[in-house]
Amino acid sequence: MKIEQPAAPNSRPKTTNLLALAIYDFEQKAKAFHNEQACSVPKNETPEARKARDNQRKVDFAHLQCERTRIKQFAAIQATLEQYKKDNHALSKTDTGIDVLMNEAHHPTESLNNHLAAIAEPKPSVRHDAHHIVMGKGKYQQAQMIDARLALRLHGIGINDPRNGVWLPREYKDKGHWATPGAPAHKEIHRYNYETWIVSKFAIPGISKRVLIDRLRECKTVLKYGGYPPEIVKPKDTEWSGD
Repeated sequence: MKIEQPAAPNSRPKTTNLLALAIYDFEQKAKAFHNEQACSVPKNETPEARKARDNQRKVDFAHLQCERTRIKQFAAIQATLEQYKKDNHALSKTDTGIDVLMNEAHHPTESLNNHLAAIAEPKPSVRHDAHHIVMGKGKYQQAQMIDARLALRLHGIGINDPRNGVWLPREYKDKGHWATPGAPAHKEIHRYNYETWIVSKFAIPGISKRVLIDRLRECKTVLKYGGYPPEIVKPKDTEWSGD
């Protein structure tokens, strides 16, 4: 029988829950702050040193207050995302529910923005836009794009699920940002060839949920860091299959 060594006291929890980790980190910072305040005042402390210590205490406490507010907001956003996923899963089990999912609004992208933030993917800069990997309707190949969107719905994944979203620099001049170093500009990928690429990935009969999620993850990664097919930013090519 395998015996696991117990966790050390006050060690960081072994979890992928971002909220739990944020709370743990906050508690450790707060504990360190109060331990510091409990220390005795240094002997022969000069007025200048006392003033500097008081100023640092105020700065540290203000930082803790900001962290508390941030975690509170993060908890609210995460709760909204969890409910969104549960609702989509339930809707995907009925024909009527699928119709509701298919009519879910995808513009403006505020819902996707918030859901990305809830999985620790906040907006990198004011010059970034949230992009739906599988788009709501498509512009050039609407029938095939609807089929791709239906694949998401079939497995209970909403159009505004963060797994279907990625931050992209808005215009060509915004490319090269450290958070999205290899990303194309948002305005340069709304093309025929991009839709061909997405259709080739998701508009597939019998695609499983596991494969679908893996492909969403793959698309998100290459769109952020590079490695996407160069054809997606090129002029329309009806001969290209998306591979």
